[in-house]
Amino acid sequence: AGGSLAGRLFSARVLPLLDRMAGNQVADYLSGLLIGDEIAQGLAGHAGGAPVIIGRGDLAERYRLAFAAFGQEAQVAAPGMARRGLWEIARRAGIIA
Repeated sequence: AGGSLAGRLFSARVLPLLDRMAGNQVADYLSGLLIGDEIAQGLAGHAGGAPVIIGRGDLAERYRLAFAAFGQEAQVAAPGMARRGLWEIARRAGIIA
């Protein structure tokens, strides 16, 4: 949907009041708005290649579905990759041995 992100986020407050969304769906709606905006902004400057999503399984799946909605295929990394990556960054920075 069009409009500013702030306006769309604010709409989450009124949708249940107007019976356009159940109250227990608001968190998922907000998550979808934020993920969709993040991907739209990221794809605007994207040079190519399939994105790799690193994160918690259910959240990574939301990102994968959002990329697909933008017509972009994305890979979900194996579980534990964020932890491994942070460990490797700390090792290379000399923070840990």
